[in-house]
Amino acid sequence: MPLPTTWQVVHSARVPMRDAPDTSAKVIGSRRPGQDIMVNRVENGWAKVEGEGWILVDGTSEGVGLLLAPVDEDTGKPILPAKPPPAAAAAAPADDPAESARDRRLDFPPGNTGRASLERATLLSNRALAALESGDAAAGTRDANEAVDLLGPGEDEDEAVAKIRNKARYRRALGLVLTGELKRAKADHAELRRVRFYRLGWQDLVLRADKLDASNAPLKKVAASNPKVLVSVIAPTTTERHAFHEHVLYASFNAQRHAHKELIVVDSGPEPSAFFGDLDDDRVRYIHKTTANSVGAKRNVALRLANGAIVAHFDDDDLYAPTYLTKMLAALKEAQCKFVKLNSWYVHDRTTGCFGYFDGEKGFDEDRPKKIRLHPTLAKLKDNFVRTYGFTYVYEKSITDKFAFHDKSWGEDTALLAAAVGTRVPCAMIPDRDGICLHNQHGDNCSISLCHRAVDADRFENPSSSDAAPVARLLAKAQPCLTAVKVPDDAVGGMFVWETQLKSRRFDAEATLEAFLTWLKTGGGFNASRYRKLGIEPPGGRDDPARGADADDASSDAAVEKAVDQGINTLRGTARVTPSWAKALKAAEGDDATQ
Repeated sequence: MPLPTTWQVVHSARVPMRDAPDTSAKVIGSRRPGQDIMVNRVENGWAKVEGEGWILVDGTSEGVGLLLAPVDEDTGKPILPAKPPPAAAAAAPADDPAESARDRRLDFPPGNTGRASLERATLLSNRALAALESGDAAAGTRDANEAVDLLGPGEDEDEAVAKIRNKARYRRALGLVLTGELKRAKADHAELRRVRFYRLGWQDLVLRADKLDASNAPLKKVAASNPKVLVSVIAPTTTERHAFHEHVLYASFNAQRHAHKELIVVDSGPEPSAFFGDLDDDRVRYIHKTTANSVGAKRNVALRLANGAIVAHFDDDDLYAPTYLTKMLAALKEAQCKFVKLNSWYVHDRTTGCFGYFDGEKGFDEDRPKKIRLHPTLAKLKDNFVRTYGFTYVYEKSITDKFAFHDKSWGEDTALLAAAVGTRVPCAMIPDRDGICLHNQHGDNCSISLCHRAVDADRFENPSSSDAAPVARLLAKAQPCLTAVKVPDDAVGGMFVWETQLKSRRFDAEATLEAFLTWLKTGGGFNASRYRKLGIEPPGGRDDPARGADADDASSDAAVEKAVDQGINTLRGTARVTPSWAKALKAAEGDDATQ
């Protein structure tokens, strides 16, 4: 047996040690940056630590760079590989078409290794919360433990790192209580109190864990005899949306012609849903939590409970025609991709009673009649519109092995798509020309939509008409329910229809753009309380300093573009993920697999 040699951790953050030489193996510990370790042997890129586990030597293929290096016996310094010359790096192929789907899905996002570890730890912490909420304390503890180990003990890092570490430590403490490891749980609790992240006593932590345990009653399982065609429809909801449960959410699910399906509803709020609480349908699983979870956290819980190989998002207040799932699954197959969403959709605005159409496929094209064309500044922002709105996401569940939804209520869906695009998951976008989906706006939405043109209401309100939309019959049955939900008095502006507004201003595109800006900055389509509920700032008014000194100059195209971009991002809640989103878009340029 060869004598052990000295190696050193050369990664910028702690590296996980596993019980087997595989990235999916259990994490049993970690080693800090600069720490020397004794290695017995190296097999297939993994170093066997003397008397312990395995550590990956080079994580470049995983997006994190070199992790370990042997130590020179004379100098005591790690022997680092020489960097390839720039020309050689440039000559490397951009992408290998034979690369497997697993190779394309990175454990860590590309980029700075410290940032990669931070993002990975955030993912693991969010996944731990979902596991705890869904009753899998062991999995939650493992994920939280790996997140803490990735970030290390650190005392001098920035506030963001400390916050993520403390959240992960708190979730690990809950998991440890539930799995009976009270000594370790008390140590975590003491550390959380020391750094003033958790100020309550030990008994309060135990009570919180008990509530989690008590709320995870056994769930009815859905028979997944053919998981390749089983679609898991997931829907986060809350008490204020209970009025939509029977005639909108469940009616849309039940109407789907795709036979193999299940519905997973994750609810939060003081009272459970009367409809889902009494529903006797083995295809439906309803989970109610009294704690106020974010939309992203509820989506993560639903994903953990999903049996299907395909996941479809249904918003609890939108309508989906009987052919919706069938057509989206056909689009996945035809495009040979793993993710599909609509890039064009119909909108029903209850504040005005009007119907409109957002045309992300043709509405931004320059070959439209010049008279009704979007302002060039808006046309430049096509991706800000098209690559958001998660109410039509349909994807293979396997892509979520490497991603998790952010623990927030705005932009959590956009961030997932950004991660998918950024790691080259094949994605496709298709238009809804027939009306297989209807996005209902009522002032209390998580998202509203600009529309390119108005639509004849008869297509949706008269199911017997010759050109009735496929979703019309569902809308007719849901109208009493939608009418019963009061539109907030402070909902501003309703729906903005570009062509209608343009015609009312004698086709003056500049004046119409100014009207759109005003609509955005007065919270167009939303009520003031919605911003408070989501914990975000509403778009600023004309005195908003973020607009810049030249924002009032209509002739400054850059200033208007900046204002519109800021308004859209703030309104959609994507401002917080704009940097990573921009990186994802850049990575996707020229990628034939991404449409």
